Amino acid sequence: MVTTDRLEVKAILKVVLRQYLLPVILLLIGIVILVYSGVDMYSSWSFVRNAESAYGNVVSERWVHGWPEILADEEETRMVTVEFRTADSGRVIRFEVGDSKLRLGEQVEVIYNPARPSQAEINEGWLDLFQIIGLGFGITFGIWGLLSFRHRAEWFAIEERINGWPAWQLVTGQEHTEIWDKFKQQFEFHDVVPKNWPPKEGDWQKIKEPVPLITYRVEDMDYESEERPDHLDYLNQESQEVFLQHFQNITPEGDWIYALHIDESPSINLNIYKFYPHTSFQLDESNEWPVPMLPDGFYYAFLEKHLNFGVFGHPWEQTICVFGEKLLSQVDKQEPMLFNTILRTNGIKG
Repeated sequence: MVTTDRLEVKAILKVVLRQYLLPVILLLIGIVILVYSGVDMYSSWSFVRNAESAYGNVVSERWVHGWPEILADEEETRMVTVEFRTADSGRVIRFEVGDSKLRLGEQVEVIYNPARPSQAEINEGWLDLFQIIGLGFGITFGIWGLLSFRHRAEWFAIEERINGWPAWQLVTGQEHTEIWDKFKQQFEFHDVVPKNWPPKEGDWQKIKEPVPLITYRVEDMDYESEERPDHLDYLNQESQEVFLQHFQNITPEGDWIYALHIDESPSINLNIYKFYPHTSFQLDESNEWPVPMLPDGFYYAFLEKHLNFGVFGHPWEQTICVFGEKLLSQVDKQEPMLFNTILRTNGIKG
């Protein structure tokens, strides 16, 4: 049985951290700044809305060290005292603010809480520069985080992946059409139903074999005997195990390989899967992948998502071709049992 349980947790964590940690951080920063700025702006607006106004004068000044606390001790800040009278009772109120521009004796407009006149400040409106800057930073970080998500994936996909997103994802819709068209164009594969069935050699579908490529003859896959009635299943499972390891070695964790199942009888029927080799999966009762490695009556293809390397199985020629330097280097290190006869190298027989 082929599983990758030992890699799943590690792979998912790496995918999430690598692809989604930055968007999460940016989005959280944006949310925190927006919430803080929003609360501060609402507090200012509420105070101004319910405040009384009066006119006061700057009556004194002093210089203090290390105010506010975030400043170094050697920094000096000018503090001025403003005095005003409440509108209702004429009570004299004084409060202190940090301001380097106000002059002694200068008249200023004051707003204060009529219930607690000591809560007073110079009237500069309910929206100040720092609140605007904070709002701008919050919106900027929030949009940045959302755009980062958009360029990677949706949260829905993350949640499904963590909860056991299947290793084999059926491709549908526009993506299905685009991959099929790209495969046909790049490999000159024609989706034409053969005139005869089973098709004669002249009617065989073929691909334009890319370079570098090695085409292996797999005639032995027809061999079964009373001693080994499950010989074909055994060869298929062994090939699956070998190529699973190869795909894991050359596919980044979290990436996929396209797997094509092409049935040309009685018409062209095509299933395309995204196969995630680093994700754990269980085999069915027949111990086969949704797209088997051996071309037993159907055309099969395993393609890197940019079609830079892959495998193509031909059921009538009884061949499997492997192309792309990365995959060929893996096969050179470990070949499946069936790969004992080379039919063509880079399209040339011998």
